[in-house]
Amino acid sequence: MKLSQVNSIWQSLTGFLAPMILTILLIEKATDSSLNFYQWLMWLHIPLLFFHEYEEYVINPDGFKKFANTETIISLDPPQENCPADDLMLVVVNMGAWIWAFAGALLAQSYPWIGGSFLIFQILINCFSHPLIFQIKRKGYNPGLATTLVLFIPYLTFTFWYIITTHLFTVTDWSLTLIVGVVLTALLPMWSFSRINAAQILSKQLSTERSLVKGV
Repeated sequence: MKLSQVNSIWQSLTGFLAPMILTILLIEKATDSSLNFYQWLMWLHIPLLFFHEYEEYVINPDGFKKFANTETIISLDPPQENCPADDLMLVVVNMGAWIWAFAGALLAQSYPWIGGSFLIFQILINCFSHPLIFQIKRKGYNPGLATTLVLFIPYLTFTFWYIITTHLFTVTDWSLTLIVGVVLTALLPMWSFSRINAAQILSKQLSTERSLVKGV
């Protein structure tokens, strides 16, 4: 199966899974909840993530991949269809996010920093990118902006308010949350810029070869 087909499957699944998981969580909360509130918030993060991905890749016909590669500050000049974001990057980043989110929910009581570090990732990647960084080159709507403004920012604000006011995290939890969140977040732009540099080097080499051929 091609990576493009894998992407098409998980992207479509988000639209089915998000409302189903959200409904289950609301029913669970309305009945005799067995989850502590922080763990419930970590489970809530999952359908919000799915709604966001559905907006980015399904609701928008061109998808986030084309937008990132053609209309952002990381776009090449001239733009390339598969650089810096390609099908492999979409699978790795988004499936990695799924694993991170589920691990954060499952281990919320024992290792709350796992889910907390993913919240840092969301702030640094989505909350800064969609309403701020992506506005530099193209003002207005971009794929993922609506769910960032309506879902992620209120959710993240409330969750960190809850963590702080209830003194939920220890010093170790805060340290790991920040360190892991920042380090793993940094890997994404590093990967993107490495692909950009490689594409630029290849482009210069091809240009030089063409010049030599013409000279001959």
